[in-house]
Amino acid sequence: SNQIIDTILQVKSMGFRTSVDLMYSIPGQTVDDFVEQVRIACELGVDNISQYRMKLPPFVPLKKKIDSGDSPPQPCRAEWTDMQLAGWDSAEKHGYKRWNTKNFGKTEDEYCHYNFGQYYLTDLLPTGSGSGGHIGLLSFSSERDLNKYTQDIKNGLMPYPNGKIINMDLLYLSVFRRLLEQKGVNLVELGKWFRVDCWSIHNKDIEDLHQKGLIEIDG
Repeated sequence: SNQIIDTILQVKSMGFRTSVDLMYSIPGQTVDDFVEQVRIACELGVDNISQYRMKLPPFVPLKKKIDSGDSPPQPCRAEWTDMQLAGWDSAEKHGYKRWNTKNFGKTEDEYCHYNFGQYYLTDLLPTGSGSGGHIGLLSFSSERDLNKYTQDIKNGLMPYPNGKIINMDLLYLSVFRRLLEQKGVNLVELGKWFRVDCWSIHNKDIEDLHQKGLIEIDG
């Protein structure tokens, strides 16, 4: 809306860095609708753009409206996949660099250390409501209820209601998947982290995908 645009321009004029979160797979939304949102954000010159797919748990009011027919349905998987890819393409055509499957920045300054910490064996202590992190093989998240999160902090409590131990195989697969989201995996570095020969693990699959033209091998 014009109010959002005016606010972004005002904030930029005061010298602050700006970041916007855009959502696709909204009920009734089309690919062109989402591309237009990305275009506007890019032409406003915001420093960082994040693109997220709307996910609706069954208990939220909007999902109930969709199920009852009182709201248009969400785009199907093929449609929201087209939205995601079109959004990537639009941002990159406007000179933004894609850091992962969601985040785009104009410069290296927009490299998100929190997001990238999840792609490597880096201990992360989440500090915001609903944020996630891990220390070693202990994976945990902070309290999602903002009121309870705030109250826990005021009471001197650690706002981490749950956690789980993940085994090395699951951690390996998780790191591997997240590295793929960055457009590439350095098998040598990954092998050093986990003390395994990654090439011997994946060589058959890599060769097969390479022959099909689905991946590129550098080095």
